[in-house]
Amino acid sequence: MAAFVPLRALLQSISGEVLLEVSVHRQSVMGDLRKKVLDLCKIPCECQRLLVGCAEPDDREELAAYADSSDAVMVTIIVSLHQVMRALGGNADLKGQLEALKTLALLGPRGGESANAAVSASLEDEDEQVRSAAVQALIAMAEKGDECTIAAVSRCLEDKDWRVRQSALEALAGFARGNTCAIKEISLRLKHDSERVRSAAVVALKSVAKPGDTYAITLVTPFLQHSDSNVRRAAVEALCAVVEKGDPAIVSAVCQLLEDEDFNVRRVVSLALSKIAWKGEEHVVSEVCARLRHAQDYVRKQALEALGRVAATGDTTSISAVIPCLEDESWTVRHAALQTLGIIAEPGYKQVISLAVQRLQDDFPLVRYAALETIGVLGDVQAGAAGSHFVPEVGTCLKEEDAYLQRLAADTLAAITTRGDKRAISAIDAAVANLDTQRMEDRLWMVRAAFINALTKLAP
Repeated sequence: MAAFVPLRALLQSISGEVLLEVSVHRQSVMGDLRKKVLDLCKIPCECQRLLVGCAEPDDREELAAYADSSDAVMVTIIVSLHQVMRALGGNADLKGQLEALKTLALLGPRGGESANAAVSASLEDEDEQVRSAAVQALIAMAEKGDECTIAAVSRCLEDKDWRVRQSALEALAGFARGNTCAIKEISLRLKHDSERVRSAAVVALKSVAKPGDTYAITLVTPFLQHSDSNVRRAAVEALCAVVEKGDPAIVSAVCQLLEDEDFNVRRVVSLALSKIAWKGEEHVVSEVCARLRHAQDYVRKQALEALGRVAATGDTTSISAVIPCLEDESWTVRHAALQTLGIIAEPGYKQVISLAVQRLQDDFPLVRYAALETIGVLGDVQAGAAGSHFVPEVGTCLKEEDAYLQRLAADTLAAITTRGDKRAISAIDAAVANLDTQRMEDRLWMVRAAFINALTKLAP
């Protein structure tokens, strides 16, 4: 049997330089060679023109027909964009456009300026799938860090379709990490009119800027004083993404916005402080506590919420600063003070429990709810049943007409007393009997369920 003798296909550039030599079967056709070029050179089949001499054989023609006496075929390869560019033309169908963009992405930088221009034009296509694919292709074709590409992709953060914005975010994250041009372009979108664009910019900045990037921080910080509250909020969120935790200058600048007139800005600041400041950091706690004496009740309330996130558990300075707020003229501040004490006071802190008990007489239901919750958290059995001294006071809430208050009172009694506590059981039994007397089994079934559940927990 004769030995297998392959053909040698010599691939040369148009200038005559031999680029590659491959062995192929004698029955191979030009289409087979085209696939080998794709595998070895990463040149898409659609971009290949394969010439033998002056002829351009059909894909079905056998290579052996063009072999010389040494069983070699000299093939000139030319990278052609004609077919792909035609697919991106104005009359192209969607499938053809997407395939063309995928092809150019595979070709990469070898497509040259004309391909780059065609893909850039596709960023303005009316179909969001085409725009998204164009973003991915443009990144694949550009040299890493190319400023024109970064600017073009950054503009896609403003696209109306979330898929295009997502493609732009992913592209920038992989293509422009730490790039100052990208950071600048993204930072500018923080003051865009659209909420979705500002949100996209925050996410992109987190991906592109490295933690502690001074250039990014320098660009974003001035936006904390922007006239538009939406921009100020975006700036706080962006700083959370790039600042290193514990930066005193940034923490101080962000704390100033606890006094912002816009609720959403104050809310974001309260959440941000726990991300950019170390818990229990003295200067941060001091900054926040200073706002507890602010003239505006909404500032005092937000400061209390922030303090719950930045103060260390058991910090007596913070606790002492919060206690006067229990007598604040604003019920929202009193409510926030109780919630904060439930977070920062250590379980078993009898002074705080006693002060919370006093607020059971508050005129506002939400304050009374918060008082019961704080008593239950700080005075539970795990804390040595420190709240058990206040069973009578908590028990009076079982007699109220407020159904939610009754349920909370039952839960609180079950939390602050041990099994078999006769005072708690007696108070709840009386409350159940009162329900029976008033024939409120159906209307107050949730109250009844809470009472029975508490009795079950307290059963000896």
